[in-house]
Amino acid sequence: MTKIQDIDFAIAETMRVHPNFIYNSQEKRYTIPDILYQGAFNYLNPKYITSTNNARNMIRNVTANDFIEYIIKNAVLIYSTYNELMRQSFENANAFNSPISKSQAEQMNSDFYQLRQMFQNIDAIRKQISIISNPDINVYTYYQTNANALFDLAYAVGMTRFNPRWYTNNYGDQYNEGRDFRNKIDSIGNRVASPLLSKIDRDMSVFRNVTDFDANPKAVNRCLNEVLDGSQVRYARNEYALDGTLYASQDVGLKRSNQEDSVIILTHPDNPNFKFLAVADGMGGLEKGEVASNYVIKEITKWFRSIPADAYYFTDGLQDRFNRELNRISYDIYQQFNANSPRIKAGSTFVGAIVTKDQTIISNIGDSRAYTVNQNGINLVSQDDSKVWMEMLQKAQSRPITMQDIDNLRYDGTNNVISKCMGMADLGRVNTYAINNSSYDTLLLLTDGITDLLSSEDIKFISQTTPKEYITKVLIERALSQPLRDARGYEVVSSGKDNATAAMFRR
Repeated sequence: MTKIQDIDFAIAETMRVHPNFIYNSQEKRYTIPDILYQGAFNYLNPKYITSTNNARNMIRNVTANDFIEYIIKNAVLIYSTYNELMRQSFENANAFNSPISKSQAEQMNSDFYQLRQMFQNIDAIRKQISIISNPDINVYTYYQTNANALFDLAYAVGMTRFNPRWYTNNYGDQYNEGRDFRNKIDSIGNRVASPLLSKIDRDMSVFRNVTDFDANPKAVNRCLNEVLDGSQVRYARNEYALDGTLYASQDVGLKRSNQEDSVIILTHPDNPNFKFLAVADGMGGLEKGEVASNYVIKEITKWFRSIPADAYYFTDGLQDRFNRELNRISYDIYQQFNANSPRIKAGSTFVGAIVTKDQTIISNIGDSRAYTVNQNGINLVSQDDSKVWMEMLQKAQSRPITMQDIDNLRYDGTNNVISKCMGMADLGRVNTYAINNSSYDTLLLLTDGITDLLSSEDIKFISQTTPKEYITKVLIERALSQPLRDARGYEVVSSGKDNATAAMFRR
């Protein structure tokens, strides 16, 4: 069998032996799309596949690229089969030369209804066929670097080929019906879609020749590449994913013409469990805001990649080294752009997190924030370097600061006036925090393009109820569509008012 057939057999066999496995009742989501998506990023746990009939051993020999090929080619087969069956149904309907009878009309309606039931996710596949068929797009490169699009396609393919209706505690006719349906997709699809399947094969050939993705799929990090070559800030929208734990999304916003935010998600080159994520918000209105944010992220990325991998286990002094490096980078920006200017020309906020074996180390400058979320709620780890934050502390005096106090800062007209930024000659004391990894499930780093529009409850709800692959994307979309209104209903902050960036580590 081919690798694609191995994947199909292994999933079908797993569903036959463990039909209840298709739905994760705890997370309230279907499992098949997760298997395909995880396989495409090379972190599928073989235990998800049954050992019956050698299925688990077969899947061990399958690469991430094989899973991507499986998803893309099956999308084409499903799409082509659906169109062919619809065409045949219409031809049969038009074959009647005289008025059709009531029973014939009922049969026609029944045929169309059955097709839609069997191909419930066809609209999601149809949306991406234009990408797959585009001669100027290498589909393997596209889906390797567009995690959300790949997940959407994996969901549509998985839920069509392995429709839950075929997997009950009875392995009889329903299971056989599902097997026959997959065979029909393969036979019809391969017959009518051969040109498009050939295009996919050519894309794969080019993909293998010009990249080293196949040699080490986990090492591919488009976010890193675009930070290092400076291209990230040229794009209005960015979506990144890495190793199933790190995600990031960016949008230029509705009121800005240029991207001044920068973001990185990263694993240490010598230890994949040693992780780093950071966001920097170039200060709006400065002529070199995007230059400053990119420089900050690029330099701190180089530093993290250069530190010993053993720092993952032995963290003594790591926080101090982190902050010394931030001071160096800030001074570099100052010397290059600000030292001989009467005003700051280049500046940026920063919040970054280093995930070690037991602790997460966080530092922030300005008003980009770090939040943690678990089943019990949300916690703001960082403190803003801002005028309104200091005023809040003075007003509160001895009483504890609440999340509502912090949310209310958004309504202040001077909310975005910060007191410290990257680009100053001397940062002074940097806000630093060390938290136990066991204290959270989700770590979020957010720029004010999100936190000015979403309350802590909004952020918590999205983090707790959204599949992890979509959390940063949904945060961005909500910030683009949800204006902030005061108690009277007046809009005080426009939706999409600024660049919006979210980075996430999900344990």
